[in-house]
Amino acid sequence: MIMITSKIDTNNDNFHYILMASGKKTSCASGWMQTLKLELTKFNINLLCFDLTEPFIESHLIKQWEVQIEKYSNYKNILIGGKSQGGRVAALVAKKLNLQKAFCIGYPFYTDEINDNSRITPLIELNLSFKIIQGEFDRYGEKAIIENITFPPNIALSWVPKEGHDLSNSIPYIAKELSFFHKSI
Repeated sequence: MIMITSKIDTNNDNFHYILMASGKKTSCASGWMQTLKLELTKFNINLLCFDLTEPFIESHLIKQWEVQIEKYSNYKNILIGGKSQGGRVAALVAKKLNLQKAFCIGYPFYTDEINDNSRITPLIELNLSFKIIQGEFDRYGEKAIIENITFPPNIALSWVPKEGHDLSNSIPYIAKELSFFHKSI
């Protein structure tokens, strides 16, 4: 589902756009996503959101991203990313398509297996600027564990104190961070 709240002029250099995939548990229609959309408008950014659909296997999710990127390929000043799984897959797609930047809010560094590096190695191998906004107590990547990993300089990791994976109390901060990252293109 794509949600657009205002008439969009795709040729206007004064507007910025974020194409964002939801996570498994956060839909575009959720209060969280709607609040983020509202906060981003304060920075002159329009949020274009789509929900990932099952099956949640990597090849299927990458295809969904490619369809959305093609749909919005004529937009200027667009940044891709997502919440949790949506952002993880955005990183893979951005690398595949040689994009300059992407982001993830609540990167799922691991599932239930803390020692599983299958989601960390591709992140370290990214050849683009990648912004991660992560809750300090995120069950899929808490600070106490992740801060021991050495990331290359193209990976920017911002920790949000006293937050978990949902980052429910930090949406204004997230919007501000995304604005700074996006407008540094």
